[in-house]
Amino acid sequence: MGFLEIEDKISFNKSYNEVYGIVIDCIKELGWALKENNKATGRIVCSTGINLVTLGEKIHIKVERDNKKTSVSIISAPKTGPALGGLFSTGRSRNHISKLFTLLGGKLK
Repeated sequence: MGFLEIEDKISFNKSYNEVYGIVIDCIKELGWALKENNKATGRIVCSTGINLVTLGEKIHIKVERDNKKTSVSIISAPKTGPALGGLFSTGRSRNHISKLFTLLGGKLK
């Protein structure tokens, strides 16, 4: 993991298919651009748009079966690395992860 990457993980007592589908719905609801979507491997890549501080974030999501639970891992990092405002975006990365986990938690109760 790079020094600008923020990573977190959460698990749900729901089926893989249900969690995966809701992750995709949440990405769309948040307005993030879906770049890669592979349900067979659980790999999802999306990105956020530019803002006043950075040129956006690249977000890697992995949905996995974890015993009787389904886990969602997220890594968020600035698209530009430390250049062009990337050094100032770690708060944005954490914010993106928090938004997705909050939305997921509300839909998967």
